Amino acid sequence: MKINKGVVSGIFSGVATFALLGFMCFVLFAMGYYFIVKFNKPGTPLFKDIQPMQYFGIMLCILALLPFLQYFFIGFLLEAGQSVFSSLFESE
Repeated sequence: MKINKGVVSGIFSGVATFALLGFMCFVLFAMGYYFIVKFNKPGTPLFKDIQPMQYFGIMLCILALLPFLQYFFIGFLLEAGQSVFSSLFESE
């Protein structure tokens, strides 16, 4: 019974950690988006004439997306590895 309690508490703590990370990323991205939209010059499209507080919003958005950057590299490197491997054994 002690082992089961340990396993369940470990699983719940892992899930809670990922939930907290997701919530933090959502809040940071929402704050960044708010700064980008709030400090946009009236009558101009977004990112056309960027104001200093919009740079802060962009940095918050980038900071919020950093934990998910690994998946971009995983996908990119998997495709690059498959391409290199297939070109090595390609008959001409």
